[in-house]
Order: sequence, then structure tokens, then C-alpha cells
Amino acid sequence: MGWYTWGPGGFTYKYGNVHALARACRLGECTICPRIFSVLSNGEYFDEPDFLSDIQAAIEKLNLPWSHVDFIQEGLKADPDQDLIDYVTIVKDIVSPYIQSIESYINQLNRFDEPVKIIEIIVRIDFNWTLDKKDWPAFIDWLSIPMTEPLSVEKISKGAIEDTYYLSYSLPVELGDAMKKLDDTRHLGLNALGTAILIDEEVFLGQPYDSNQSRIVLEGERFRIVVE
Repeated sequence: MGWYTWGPGGFTYKYGNVHALARACRLGECTICPRIFSVLSNGEYFDEPDFLSDIQAAIEKLNLPWSHVDFIQEGLKADPDQDLIDYVTIVKDIVSPYIQSIESYINQLNRFDEPVKIIEIIVRIDFNWTLDKKDWPAFIDWLSIPMTEPLSVEKISKGAIEDTYYLSYSLPVELGDAMKKLDDTRHLGLNALGTAILIDEEVFLGQPYDSNQSRIVLEGERFRIVVE
């Protein structure tokens, strides 16, 4: 089994690195969707809900201490030039001053024999990327860099989608060799753009947390980040 990047129209791509694509093309808008998985002092685990945005909403509903963060749906705007430790640090800075509020929420939600403490938080980061239509020409120019002839919307729209276990895009036969010249990031980007063009949807990609997971470990009164 392997994790799949998702995109327009049910498009999926095995092991697609959306973060690398966003960093390489320097186009589009990136967001991180933090999930937290709490390891409790009684040996149990808490991850429902797991999106930090949902946990914030629950804590605020209970009027527990919290510094409000403006989420874009479940996400936060992100700079793709940053690394995983930077994203985890963002999460650490949000949650570490209010661990007691999260603990109070967990204890109110569950009926434990004794109140529990959080001893470790596993941070999981979904990485999402969207590309506005006005940026398509620049993106196509970037995709075309390794090719002897530049791509265009017209050329890409002559491709085809194969719908087997998952949707995949292929260039028209006469351009098939050109696709072999693309590196992994461009190959992923062309698949997403080609699929979006053919089904008339926006270009977006989501990378699940399977490759973006780290830990915040409580040591005394302080939390330490352990990047896995």
C-alpha cells in the first residue's frame, strides 16, 4: 500500500510530492493543514477530532483559554521554501501555551478514571496547493523548460485521461516522448493540469501527512520538537 496525492476530479498520484512541486515552480498558493495526535499520561491516545482547526473550535466553544488563529478551512497559508521543522514549529507555537486547555477539552470529552495529561503530541501536516487560472501560462512555461518544444493549453487539451484504479493523464501520442523528459515534480504538475483542463476543474493538489509527520515531546515543562 502507498499513499496517494489527490487532485481534480478524483485524480490521484502515488507518492506525489506537492511540497516539492510548489517549491520548484514558485507559483500558486500553499497551505498546511495541521493535525495533532495526543499521547496521554494514561497510555491512551486522542485524535478525534485531529484537525487543529476543529480542536480550536471545540476549545473556544468551551470558553477555555486560547489565542485564536484564522484558518483557511482547515489550513494555514504556508511558504513552500520552509521545511517540515518550520511547519511543526508553527504548530508548537500555537498549542504549547495552551496545553492545559487541550487537556481540559480531552478530559471533558472522555470519562477517564483520573484526569489525564498530554505527554507528547504527534504533529501531522497535510500540504495543499492551488493554482489560479491566471497563472497557467507561467506554469506551462515552467513545465516546458526541459522540452524541445513548449507546451500550450491547446496541446495539453489533446491529451487523454485513463480511468483505471485512479485517474492519470497522458499527453497526445506525438508528444509522448516529451513527457519522459520531465522530472518528478513536473510530471506531477502536468498530470494535475492536464486532468483539470480535460474535466474543466481548478488545479489543486493535496499531499497527505504520511510523509510529513513529526513529534513534540514534553520534557519537564517544555516541549521539544523531534523531526522524524
